[in-house]
Amino acid sequence: MSCTPCPDNSAIPSGTNKTARTACQCNAGYYKSGSDIAFTCIACPGDSYSAPDSTSCTPCPDNSAIPSGTNKTARTACQCNAGYYKSGSDTAFTCIACPGDSYSAPDSTSCTPCPNNSAIPSGTNKTARTACQCNIEYFWDGSDESFVCTTCPDEHYCPGNNSKLDCERCTPNQYEFSRSNPRYLRHGLPLYTSKPVVSILTILKGVLK
Repeated sequence: MSCTPCPDNSAIPSGTNKTARTACQCNAGYYKSGSDIAFTCIACPGDSYSAPDSTSCTPCPDNSAIPSGTNKTARTACQCNAGYYKSGSDTAFTCIACPGDSYSAPDSTSCTPCPNNSAIPSGTNKTARTACQCNIEYFWDGSDESFVCTTCPDEHYCPGNNSKLDCERCTPNQYEFSRSNPRYLRHGLPLYTSKPVVSILTILKGVLK
């Protein structure tokens, strides 16, 4: 007479009487399928986990996942997705979307705000600092490390976002001028006005009178 091994992916806990197949328990990360005397142990599918001797697997919280290669043995295997942060204990957490202009990497406990003078456009995934774009009137310094949004100098403009590494110089008819003070009245903003635009030559003539 010989002993019968437990089904694959199951074991007998220490101290348990080895008298029948019912002594075998499916390992954590697996669930029991079938009767006590004729069961098999099936791996938890997708983003779900289980404790030892489970008959089903528990799905991860909303907006979280289990990284590839991770043992699906407990809720701690679940990680909040990028763009979300963990709120609560490791065994009873929820994943909350990053608010406003902030972002996060996977398995974060907080979100990181965008640098000064930048924002995340509506509908953009908040998964990394690259989601942040410089505001109108500011241009990106071109460095992923520092990511500084610098204000445009007088007589220059920038439409925002990260496609511009410098501000563009205005042409005379792009902006509204003041006859008494020949400076740009709306630095960095394109002119949307029904008022007539005064050329630089006209302004200079008025100043030199």
